[in-house]
Amino acid sequence: MKQLRLLWREDVVHHEDDEHFDCGMWVPATPCAQRKAKIICEVQNAVYGPGSHWIEEREHADQFFDGVVLRGHCDL
Repeated sequence: MKQLRLLWREDVVHHEDDEHFDCGMWVPATPCAQRKAKIICEVQNAVYGPGSHWIEEREHADQFFDGVVLRGHCDL
């Protein structure tokens, strides 16, 4: 199973109310997580500038999985 995370440039300082998509931690790449990451990435790039945020993906590897799961519900 794939994992994904949303990252941003080091110079980006988020407002305290911004969505951070689990603070850049790896989460299972479920359809819900993929939709949420894409939407948040598009919004944050509109706010902070093109290329300020991006999504990374990797293949799940048991030795690298940190056990983090996406919190909350996806209602998109």
